Order: sequence, then structure tokens, then C-alpha cells
Amino acid sequence: MSFLEDMASFLEGLGDCEGDECLYGRICTTVDGSPPELFADTPNRSTVFLFGTTTIRKVVEKSPYHLLIHLGLLPKYIHLKACIQQAGYWLVLMKYHDGLEVTPHRGYKSTAAPSIVPATWDGVLSFVSRYYPLAKDDLMRHWADILARPVRYFERKAGFKFMTALEDVTGRLFMSYDRYCELDRPVTSWQVRLFLYCELRILELFSGDGFTYRSDGRKGDEEFLAPNFRLSELKRENVLVIPLDVVIPDKVHASDERCKLKIKGDKRNGRAEHRK
Repeated sequence: MSFLEDMASFLEGLGDCEGDECLYGRICTTVDGSPPELFADTPNRSTVFLFGTTTIRKVVEKSPYHLLIHLGLLPKYIHLKACIQQAGYWLVLMKYHDGLEVTPHRGYKSTAAPSIVPATWDGVLSFVSRYYPLAKDDLMRHWADILARPVRYFERKAGFKFMTALEDVTGRLFMSYDRYCELDRPVTSWQVRLFLYCELRILELFSGDGFTYRSDGRKGDEEFLAPNFRLSELKRENVLVIPLDVVIPDKVHASDERCKLKIKGDKRNGRAEHRK
């Protein structure tokens, strides 16, 4: 069955929302060529971003790379995942309703039922309260600064680019929740912002109004915050996983001196194609 046939079969009979059921999607990555087991493969990550039906209907209209740009990802971040980390990309679609019984992926998860909320600053606060309770008071203490200041302001205080922290999720710069809980108190504003950047992926283009934005300022579609579902807990008819071929443009590929790869046409299980 082709990509379009898979999509058509999965979407058949489902509108934007049918009763209490809605359709959500996410572009996932894996580094071993196998389909994703979770919405996000970062160890112990509790939350993820999802897109809604408006974006899903555009999947067949855009190339995978331009879909990622449309979703508000920076070219350097796409390049980091595809070229430096050699991750394969996957389109995951999910039919969801509030009564769905799934377990968010985390050892110290909330006992509250999982939910999907608009990706606003209020949504961030509610998810921090639910999934990262030990960070809530620090977040509230620095809330005004975090809302008002761009990422580069906190990077200057930290002395490094936050994007570099994402290159190695086990490295010393990556601010996981576990590492955050071990910090000396009081926690600084840049440490809180780095935690949001690494653990929740509140990156440079996050606006807090519930919509994606491109690097040129153009407004995209609605986005949502969700628990990091384990896909095996969803019924087969409620999830669709499709490998994607993400072609990195020459100018993006050539902008990173670390990338020495000269790979053409590698299509294995969603492996990104690099052209140089």
C-alpha cells in the first residue's frame, strides 16, 4: 500500500473531530532504523509537541523537509537530527479521545489522566505542574523573564548556545529533569530556560500562543502539548506510522563543518537523504 493509500485509509470517515475523538500527528525520529516506540525517543522525556488535523491535511502537499519547516523547526535543528545524529524521520498519526487509557512514559508520572492541550504558555505551566512538579516554583519565580526574553538572552548568561545541549542528551550541557533536580539552589533563570529547552523542547520559535511559527515570522498551524505516549499502548487501528525521506538542502548541509557525510539516496526506513 502506498503512502497516500495508507493516509486515505487511516483518515477515512474522520473529520476534524468526530464526537470526542480527534486526530493528531507528530514527526518522530529514531537512530537505529526501527519504527518509534514512543512519540519522543529522548530518555525519560514526559511531554511532546503534536500537530492537529489542519497540518495533517497538508502532509501530502509538502515535502517532508518543508513540512518540518512549516512545523516551526529551524534548519539547523533538522540538520542536527538528520545528519549529525543520523536519525531517521517518521510520520506518526494518532486517533485520540480523552477516555483513552495510556501511560505517559516516565517513572515519576502524574496519576492524572493524560490530556492534550494547546501549546500555549499556560499549557506549558500546566504540564510542568503535572509532569515536572519540582520545577514549578522555580519556573514561577522566573516566569516574567522567560515570557519576555528570547532564548539568546539566556544563552548569553549561560555562555553557550542551547542548541549544542541537544547534540548529546547524556552530555553535561543537556538539562534533563533528573539533572535539573540535582542543581544547587537557588536555580538561575538561564537554568530554568535551558530545562524548558531540553526537556520540553521549548525552542527559539516557540511563541506561546498555540501556533507554530517559521523562522521568517510566518504563522503556521495549531500545535499541542501531549504526554509522551508509548505507541504500543494504542490500538492498532488508532495509530499509523510511515517512514519519511527528509532531503537536507545543499546550503543547510554545507553550513555545518562537522558534517563530512557524502550520502546520496539512502532511503532505509526513513533515513534522511543528504546531498552535498
